Amino acid sequence: MTSYGLRAVLEVQTLETTPAWPVAACEPYTFVPLGEDAGDAEIGLFMAMVSEYADVPADLLAEQEALTVSGGLRLTGGGTTIVPGCCAGLESWRDWALVLRGETPWLGHDPHVAATLGEDGIIRVRQDAGEPDSVHVDVPAAVFLDLLEGVRADLTGFLGAVRAWAGRHGIAADPLAAILDSSFQMTAPL
Repeated sequence: MTSYGLRAVLEVQTLETTPAWPVAACEPYTFVPLGEDAGDAEIGLFMAMVSEYADVPADLLAEQEALTVSGGLRLTGGGTTIVPGCCAGLESWRDWALVLRGETPWLGHDPHVAATLGEDGIIRVRQDAGEPDSVHVDVPAAVFLDLLEGVRADLTGFLGAVRAWAGRHGIAADPLAAILDSSFQMTAPL
């Protein structure tokens, strides 16, 4: 039986500024999983990237209307890994649920990740829809919803870790958590 994994991930970009807190040293265009087990350096990297995208310091993020950051969902299954396409954002992770209704969500480009629901109840997630021989993972639709619920649980845990991180760095935790939850839809039921 195939084992599947679906994780919310931050796509690492080159930081243009140096944040006032430690950040994980990661190569650009790699992916950092987000969950309650994230360490201070990973949370610091996430916060630095969100701050840079918003072009405001972290203590002013709560004043923004909405936040974005590169990333999305990383799917694993049967020894294959599918990563978010270019320009995909973590704020759109819930769009993956559209495939359960037979819709085709936009999951980024170059490579153009695609998820489609077949008549057999299998969701095929292809790394590059433009390449017929592109790697893919086939997930039963019944399993897919559970995987999405797991992502929501991971993001809820991550939000708790961010609250604790904010308190250690002198940033008001509740307003920060509120804008992150609103922007990235971390805790709302699917």
